[in-house]
This record gives sequence, C-alpha cells and structure tokens, in this order.
Amino acid sequence: MVVDTNFLPVLSQSDVERTVQLIQQAYAPPTASTSLEDLKRLQTELFELQKRPEAWGLVIPLLEHPDQNVQFFGAHTAQVKIARDWSDN
Repeated sequence: MVVDTNFLPVLSQSDVERTVQLIQQAYAPPTASTSLEDLKRLQTELFELQKRPEAWGLVIPLLEHPDQNVQFFGAHTAQVKIARDWSDN
C-alpha cells in the first residue's frame, strides 16, 4: 500500500541530516569527554526541533533511516506532533 505523504512539509536534506546527527550524538554511549551539559543541550535542541511546525516533515525520513535510534525518534516525533499539534492542522 502506498500512502500519499505530499501533505507533509518537505525539509532539506541538510536539515534531516543535522537532525540524524543530533539523534545519534544524543543516543551514543557516553564517553569520558561527554558532559551532562552536552547531553542536555542535545536533548533541548531535539525537543525544540519537534516543536517546529515543519517537524512533521521529519517523521518519514527518520522512520526510513537504518539506525533504530533514529527510527525511534521519528516515531516519537509523530507522537509528539499528534499530541501537541493535531488540532492545528
């Protein structure tokens, strides 16, 4: 079954890649140089991305990514957008 997703915002490849990079950094095993402040900054940046109206456009690219952490964040983004923004559309 093919689903038409043309109604979703389309983000640039660089926006999607930047989001993937943030997710992978946030979910990477901590190292000696990883600070709590770094993790908080990454989480804040990802949460701020999810708040943007165009974050709907992240869902499909993230779900199609091979990294399971990225897929999880894509599913979480869909859930967040439905809970927060469904009535806005």
